[in-house]
Amino acid sequence: MTDLDDRMTDLDDTPRMHALAWLENTTDDTTMLPCGTSHRSVPAADAVATVWPLRHRLGISRVTDLTPLDVVGIPVFSVTRPQARTGQITLCQGKGNTPVEALASALFEAVERHCGSLARPTLTARPTELRAAGRTHLTAADLGLTDPVPDQPIEWIQGRDSRTGSPVLLPAAEVIFPYTAPPGCLRPVRPSTTGLASGATLSEAVLHALYEVVERDATSRYLHGGPGRLVALDTVTGSAETELLRKYARAEIDTVVIDLTHTTVLPTFAVFLSDPGAAQAHLAVSGFGTHPDAGVALRRALTEAAQARATAIQGSREDLDRVAEIYRADPAEQRAAFLHRALQAKAEGVTDMSTLPALPPRSTRDTLRHVAALLEEGGYDRVVHTDLTVPELGLPVAHVAVPGMVDSVVEPLRSHRVAHQHVQA
Repeated sequence: MTDLDDRMTDLDDTPRMHALAWLENTTDDTTMLPCGTSHRSVPAADAVATVWPLRHRLGISRVTDLTPLDVVGIPVFSVTRPQARTGQITLCQGKGNTPVEALASALFEAVERHCGSLARPTLTARPTELRAAGRTHLTAADLGLTDPVPDQPIEWIQGRDSRTGSPVLLPAAEVIFPYTAPPGCLRPVRPSTTGLASGATLSEAVLHALYEVVERDATSRYLHGGPGRLVALDTVTGSAETELLRKYARAEIDTVVIDLTHTTVLPTFAVFLSDPGAAQAHLAVSGFGTHPDAGVALRRALTEAAQARATAIQGSREDLDRVAEIYRADPAEQRAAFLHRALQAKAEGVTDMSTLPALPPRSTRDTLRHVAALLEEGGYDRVVHTDLTVPELGLPVAHVAVPGMVDSVVEPLRSHRVAHQHVQA
C-alpha cells in the first residue's frame, strides 16, 4: 500500500447508488409536483414546515418579506444568518409565484449555504500523485482552466461519478464555499456556490444543481458575447408567466426576455428590466432561469429579476460592491444599452414560446433520465456530484460539476469547452 493509499482511508470509498446511476436503481422515485418556479416532490408549505424548526441551527435570526419594498408585487423573501462564515454573505434571498414559495426558496438557500460551508474529509495530494496512483479526479481541463494546474499540493474532496457511482476526487475549492487553502496548498479555482442545491431527496438536489450548472454555463456564454434570441412576449401563454409579465407592465417596467435555449441543453432565459420612470441605475437588473419545461424556466428568470430589484432596494447584501460600477452608471446610458440588447437579440432571431419544450411534472427518475439524455446529446457525458447532506439536519444538499460547463462570470479564468456551442436547432 502506498502513502497515498494510507491517506485515502479517511474518505468513504463505499459504492453508493446516486445521481444518474439512480435512473435505474433509485428507490426514492417520487412524483414531482408543480411548485410555481420549479417541480418539486413536496409542496412549498411542507418544505417550509420541514426547515422552519431547524432555523436556529442554520443560524437564521430573522426572516423578512421584501415584497412590499417594490412596486412590482412579485414575492421575495430574505433570511439573515449573522454568524455566517467569513466569506459568505449573511443574507439569503428567495423568490416565487406565491409568498410561501418565496419563503421556501430563501430558507433552502440558507440550508445550501450552511451545508456547503462545512469542513469535509479531504485528501492532500499533488495531481501527479493522483495520476500515479490511478485515482480518478477532475483535471484542469475538466474545470475549464486553460492553463495546467501547477503540480503543488491540493486539498481534494470525494464526489461520485453520477453514471457509475464510482469515486471521483474534486478540488475542495470547487465544492466548499467559502474555502481557504491551508498553508502550503494551492487553491486551483475560485470558490463559488455554483452547482449547489438542495431538495427533498438527494436525487432532487442533484437535479436542481444540474439546472443551475446549465444556467450559469449558458448565461456566461451570452454575457461574454454569445448569441441570444428575442422572445416574442405575445407568444407567452402560460398563466403564471403571463401574470408575472403583467405585474411588470402594471408597474411600468419594460421587460426584455432573451432565449438562450438554442445554445445549451435545456430551456434557458435571460430577463432584463428597465424602469425608465425611476431613473435609478440600481434598478436596471436581470434574472436567469433554466428548467426542462420552458414555462418554468421563464418563471424562474422573471422572478429572479424581481429578486434582484428587491435586493438592490434593500441594499444590505455584503457583495453589492461587485455591482457598484453598475449602480453608478448613467440611467440614460443604461436605457440605451437595454434597447440595444433587445435590437441585437431580435437580429439573432425571434422565439415563439410555443415552439419550446413543455415538460409536465413527472417522477424524479424520469426527469433525471430526460436531463441526462439531453446532456449526452450536447456532448456532456460526465456529471460528478458530491453529497453535502448534514445527517443531523436531514436536509439533502448536493454539489454538481459537469466537465465542459463553467461559470466564467464568477471565474473569468475558466473557459467553455466549445465557444458558443449550438446544441439545439
